[in-house]
Amino acid sequence: MRLDSEILRVIDGPAAVVIGVSWANGLGLLRSLGQSGVAVLALDPNPDAIGLCSRYAIAALVCPDAGEQESDFLDFMDQLGERLRHPGVLFLTRDQDVSTASRNQARLEQHFLVPFARWEVLGRIVDKQGQYAVAKEIGVPLPVTRFPQSEEDAAESARSVPYPAILKPAYHVKFSQRFGVKGFVANDPNEALDHYRRGAAQGYQMMIQEIIPGEEHRLYSYGSYLNREHVPLAEFTGRKLRQYPRVFGTCRLGESCAAPEVAELGRRMLRALGFWGISHVEFKLDPRDNLLKLMEVNARNYQWQHLATLCGANLAHVAYQDVLGQNPTPVQATAYGKRWVLAATDLMVAPREMLRGQLSLRNWLSGWRGVSVDGILSWHDPRPGWRYLRGQVLRRLRGPS
Repeated sequence: MRLDSEILRVIDGPAAVVIGVSWANGLGLLRSLGQSGVAVLALDPNPDAIGLCSRYAIAALVCPDAGEQESDFLDFMDQLGERLRHPGVLFLTRDQDVSTASRNQARLEQHFLVPFARWEVLGRIVDKQGQYAVAKEIGVPLPVTRFPQSEEDAAESARSVPYPAILKPAYHVKFSQRFGVKGFVANDPNEALDHYRRGAAQGYQMMIQEIIPGEEHRLYSYGSYLNREHVPLAEFTGRKLRQYPRVFGTCRLGESCAAPEVAELGRRMLRALGFWGISHVEFKLDPRDNLLKLMEVNARNYQWQHLATLCGANLAHVAYQDVLGQNPTPVQATAYGKRWVLAATDLMVAPREMLRGQLSLRNWLSGWRGVSVDGILSWHDPRPGWRYLRGQVLRRLRGPS
């Protein structure tokens, strides 16, 4: 849709502007907001993004990539804002978009409401070294982690970390696109040093971290919206049941559950960081000492956030109401036991895991009990699912590029 479309001028009330709708996180935002009666604009650099054809997007716009074309993106947003009758409320799904928006918040606020903290706060959240420094200060348990500043420092750090360990960037934008993985697994100091060199050669500040043992079901999440006074207005706790890739991946099957200690630690972290907005804080329960240890803080909307909506805590709608001064009533997700799945991913990956002995047929089937929603496929909003499945089929027909 063109920016000069009349539909932009006649939207009745402030629209939610969702940037980044190529995957389940953006699509879940569209559905959470649209089902609440909010007018939603869907924006993405990719014209084939699945969310652009959602029934909940009253307008679908192809925009410049905020992470790669910052100046063009800001010009585009200026033009969009000038065509809206009311200031739109921004929602973002990628770290690089959050960084761009936060650093340029003063400019964006000429036309939009930005429901999250400024760059002086976000700057130390997007970098894991900043997160971990704050966690250490306030006594939140952490895995053994080192942030070497040179190759010599890396060699010394590698000798002080338990193995197996993972090496990944402190700030991970485009790392997985470049290397095809979220991090490199090392089984000894020599392997760790080799992986450090690979990442450092591409300009990444690498971190070395012990791998906490235990399966995916030990990964717990605190999803929330905190207002400017750092008061939680919407809260959700859940855990992963399966992820992809299996060891270091994103959720493909998640469950809502009561986890008060996870919520308490999450609140402590966010308040210590001075953060407000929608976020996702992940911990892993270490079987060696039974402590919840911080994995990461994501200062943005996250992949399976739509499950929180189904469980009674629509984080996005509460954020929308709050920045508009509508004084939303605080809510907590309490419909425990409901599950969210990426069926296409789970169906693709599970057979391989069964052949490798990583997953039994019984456990795979039992995981589907209680599934309430798919992250992409929906009878109520079918076009994104069809677009996704069509894209998968076409990619397989083309074969390796």
